This record gives sequence, structure tokens and C-alpha cells, in this order.
Amino acid sequence: MSGAPPEGFSVTPGPVQLFAFSAATWNPHRVHYDADYCREVEGYPGVVVPGPLQGSWLLELADAWARDAGLRVESIEYRNVRPAFSGAELTVGGRVVQGPPDASLELWVASPDGERHCVATAHARPPG
Repeated sequence: MSGAPPEGFSVTPGPVQLFAFSAATWNPHRVHYDADYCREVEGYPGVVVPGPLQGSWLLELADAWARDAGLRVESIEYRNVRPAFSGAELTVGGRVVQGPPDASLELWVASPDGERHCVATAHARPPG
């Protein structure tokens, strides 16, 4: 397993998922559920995928990789670098930068064209 990249996955967030996530996280901003508001007021082409939702996908990927390697995610830091929109196919991917046993991962949420929407660094170590 040493150095094997995380097995990424694809997601296509839809309006129901975005609305439910925003409600569950108490985020009332209309850009996350009101398509007309997004287009007419904010100038976006559609509903914006919440940054914390993208961060949760990155943590999901890091955690799956770490568990397969017998490690535990110790920390993750993510940053949104460009908006992603409802209905767009996104890829959650990553690569091992260091390790294991003390591992660092570079992670991202990207469009099919390779443009990144959210980037992260995660660190994993053996449990205990």
C-alpha cells in the first residue's frame, strides 16, 4: 500500500443534496439553494456547492485511504479556490505526497477539465 494513491470518486451534486446539506449545517445563504437568486442577483450559472460539503468529500477520501493503509487521519486543511455548481460532475481525487507511516496527502475536487474547486492537505499517522 505504501505510496499508492487514494482511489478517487465522482460526484454530481444536485439541488436536493445541496439544500439538505445547507439545512443540516444551518447555512441559510441563498446561493446554496435558490437557482433564480444565483443567476439574477449573484451572476452565477447555478446553485453553488457549499465549501464544507466539498471539504467533507475530501475528508471521506483521506479517511478511506488512511484506513486501508492502517492509519488514522490526524488533520485536514482545505481551501475553496473556485465555485462549483449544482449538476456539474466533479471528481474527488488525491495523491500521496509523503509516507506512510507518517503520511501527507494532496487532495482536490475538480471539474472534468481538471480545474480545481477545492484543495486540501491531509496528514495521517498510525493509531495510538
